[in-house]
Amino acid sequence: ISRGLGSSATCILAGVIAANRYLKKKMTTEEIYLKAVAIEGHCDNISSQFFGGLTLSMREDDRIFYRKANIPSGLLCTALIPDFTLSTKKARAVLPETVSLTDATYNLSHAMLFVESLKNGQFKDLKYFLKDKLHEPYRSSLIPNFDRIIQKAYDLGAYGAFLSGAGPTIMILRKNEENSFKKNIQNYLHTLEDQWKAVDLSIDNEGTIISQD
Repeated sequence: ISRGLGSSATCILAGVIAANRYLKKKMTTEEIYLKAVAIEGHCDNISSQFFGGLTLSMREDDRIFYRKANIPSGLLCTALIPDFTLSTKKARAVLPETVSLTDATYNLSHAMLFVESLKNGQFKDLKYFLKDKLHEPYRSSLIPNFDRIIQKAYDLGAYGAFLSGAGPTIMILRKNEENSFKKNIQNYLHTLEDQWKAVDLSIDNEGTIISQD
């Protein structure tokens, strides 16, 4: 919670699904999704957690649009989670009220290449497409050793490293078969003043599953 991992969206989505089953409302998949988005207030985290895989979503007036693509095999996420929290409110407070056209177009071009590469399993250049000028330069100041950790991840062979959500978790994209990465990055994290833990997370292309157990 308060680590940039979408816990609020997870709780909201679980609550809507549980209420639907308990009250026997028989809402459709689309209705469950839209209800959760309405409660959360924005659709990005709800979309990824409900549908799985790589999701893109947006709101236009009163409509929600989303698209999903499966992420090819060969990729593993490692979340570097610190022992301190960072509220979304505080993380938003450090952002500028306006951004330049240059920075906006920079991020837009990088985001499009990132999505296309992820969809097609072209992982080797992800580190370049994950460069950001809209939020990481500001929020990283709230996270001790952020730049050092990112650089260490790349030194160890990561495909990509970036701030997860509003932070403070740092997410690593790496080769699925690279067994030594987690141990090596954890050993490095132990040298820092804050306590960090490395947690491997497999790619989920299925999304939310309702179990009968």
